[in-house]
Amino acid sequence: MGVGLTQIGEFSFMLIQVARNASHVGDDVYNTTLAASLITILLNAALMRVVPRWIGRAQLARAAESATSWKSFRVNSARVRKSKSNPG
Repeated sequence: MGVGLTQIGEFSFMLIQVARNASHVGDDVYNTTLAASLITILLNAALMRVVPRWIGRAQLARAAESATSWKSFRVNSARVRKSKSNPG
C-alpha cells in the first residue's frame, strides 16, 4: 500500500498549472514539478511490479527462519525434559 503513495500524482499537474497561471510560481518551479511528477509516476510503475516479489521473498525467508527456530525449540525442549526425567 505504501508503494502507491510514492508518486506525486497527476493532480500536481493541475495544481502547478493553476499556480503558474496565477503567477505564484515561475517557470523553473513549474518545470521542476513536472519533471518530479513524471519521474515519480514512472518509478511507481516499476516499484508496483517489483515490491510484491520482494515482500514474497521476505515472507518466505521469515517463514523458513521461524520453522528453523521452532524445530530448534522442540529439540531443546525434548532434551530438557529428558534430562529432568533421568537425573544422573
